[in-house]
Amino acid sequence: MCEYALIAEFDEKTNDYFFKLWESLRQEGMLPEKSHAKSPHITIADYLEIDSDKFIRSMNAFYKDKKKIVLNLKSLGTFLNTETLYFAPNLSRELLDFHLEHHNSFSDFKNYENSYYLPGNWIPHCTVGSRLGRKNIIKIFEYCYNNPINFKSEISKLSLLRFEISNEGKILDIKEVHREYLK
Repeated sequence: MCEYALIAEFDEKTNDYFFKLWESLRQEGMLPEKSHAKSPHITIADYLEIDSDKFIRSMNAFYKDKKKIVLNLKSLGTFLNTETLYFAPNLSRELLDFHLEHHNSFSDFKNYENSYYLPGNWIPHCTVGSRLGRKNIIKIFEYCYNNPINFKSEISKLSLLRFEISNEGKILDIKEVHREYLK
């Protein structure tokens, strides 16, 4: 079985911040190796099986003139009972409109009614780590609080990812299917 996700990726400065943060937390023994994504991002949408060629054509047409989005990642939070810690962006009109316009324009692909990424259900965030354990969440929260992101971030590109899922629900493989750069 395959699932898909559309993720918003950051500019190089923001990527560098997260890669250095993750390395520092690993060196301090607070962050397990597989507790975060391969790259920092904010998930825009997720889908069950889709026609990826049709989706890519729609992405090319819809995103060809879209501009980069400036964000402030100034909030630090956790999803209760998940052992996940994240940075959250300011909820600007620009970001909310970007998300809503995507879902309105790609409504033909909407096939996951329980998605956390639908308008009205979406909590935009960039994961610092998951499956951290309570003690590490507290330590990492303090570390991030003392080492905040002191610059504006930009969403500069979007990537469509394809997840190959086992019958037991385990992720077997993740592949980038398409990437679209914002202006």
